[in-house]
Amino acid sequence: MIRDPGIHLGIDFDAQETRAEGELGISIRLGTLIAVGTQLAVPAIGWLRRFMKRRRMPPASKAADNKAAEHPAA
Repeated sequence: MIRDPGIHLGIDFDAQETRAEGELGISIRLGTLIAVGTQLAVPAIGWLRRFMKRRRMPPASKAADNKAAEHPAA
């Protein structure tokens, strides 16, 4: 709900500097917040799992994987 919808201007033509200020209000329903959070969390969890799996690989197998990726078998 917007308490005071509208734009209110106060103009001071004698001011030394140009100045602007304002307020922003946001409201969101709990169901919408949960839906957006879920939509962001699912891909983030997948990325995090892949990142952790790559991080746990021993260095020798990383080199072998990189070599296989550069020269795939025909």
